Amino acid sequence: MMTFFSKKFGEYPFEKYGMVAVYPFRYGGMEHQTMTTIHRRWLDGNFEGGIAHELAHQWWGDLVTCENWAEIWLNEGFASYSDALYTEYKYGVEIFRTKLKSWARAYFLEDSALRYPIYNPPPAKLFGTAVYYKGAWVLHMLRNLIGDSLFFQVLKEWGRRYAYGTGTTQGFINVVNDITGRDYSWFFEQWVYDSGYPVLDFSITSIDQDNLKLSLQLRQIQKNARIFKFPIDVRIRNQNFDTLLTLWTYTADTIYIITLGGSVSSGNIEIQVDPDEKILKNILSVTYVQSPLSLNFDLHQNYPNPFNSITKIPFEIANDGKIYECEVIVFDVLGREIKKIFSGRLGAGRYIINFVADGIPSGIYFYKLTISDSGRQIYSRIRKMVLIK
Repeated sequence: MMTFFSKKFGEYPFEKYGMVAVYPFRYGGMEHQTMTTIHRRWLDGNFEGGIAHELAHQWWGDLVTCENWAEIWLNEGFASYSDALYTEYKYGVEIFRTKLKSWARAYFLEDSALRYPIYNPPPAKLFGTAVYYKGAWVLHMLRNLIGDSLFFQVLKEWGRRYAYGTGTTQGFINVVNDITGRDYSWFFEQWVYDSGYPVLDFSITSIDQDNLKLSLQLRQIQKNARIFKFPIDVRIRNQNFDTLLTLWTYTADTIYIITLGGSVSSGNIEIQVDPDEKILKNILSVTYVQSPLSLNFDLHQNYPNPFNSITKIPFEIANDGKIYECEVIVFDVLGREIKKIFSGRLGAGRYIINFVADGIPSGIYFYKLTISDSGRQIYSRIRKMVLIK
């Protein structure tokens, strides 16, 4: 364990290390520089993760100490991910991912009761689940974003630059930016300084007669949280092909047109979203529809209708080989624009757009699909929906 951490983080920073088992002790373990106090039950060999966590604090907590309580995730999130890294090294990637998934579930449970950022958490949550487990996930996502080589260079430089002193989140961001040569401030803004996590809904539809082209719609449907920017892997395969795509999402509703290298129609299709567990997220549903397309444009009735807070608006783009400018806009009964829920270029396909009515009062509303070709409107239709809160 000491050898592994020294290889990944830099040479062990002190002259010795030991552990003392005590009882009674209200905690599992508490690190001090060169000496960790552990509960005597840890001696039974079933608390290896705790041993790794406390040893990692010799680097992340003692070599580099968080400057103040607002920065506590730099101690606890780092030590937690160090525990996970040792699990990956000793037991393999599947056990590593299982640990991360269990931490994600624990974080989601706490978040459902109280949502807070891991930077400057409320006093009662200084050592909360988010600080430990979401903090670990932040490092895991950063690792997958920049790659292993740069990630472990970042950790070593973090330890070197702030050795035997204090560090801040901004200081860590500076290290990341210096090592990678890119500005990752946006990453920390959404995952560290802000709270919450993405909740995702996927739908995939075959959109040509040979089923060689797919429309993939990714919706972020989280409430009381920002829209996140991140890359996510989608694996699509059957007996004829196996394709792994990396898709970036920046908006609440993103549509991708994907051309595959084989026939989807031969054999059952399997779709895996984030198969390697790279992103902290909750996936509500993944649906796949394989059906021939209409040759016409159409705007369908929303569902559910009436609705409370969120509804789905389906529409179709004609299967004629062209790409069209499309807009879906919601209006009130006076004709005032309430929200533009989609604006972009689309080819043939069946699409579903989420309308989230946060901050909008109950009442009758209308939604309009407009389709244009080179600036000339060629299709328009309006339908009515009812919002009841």
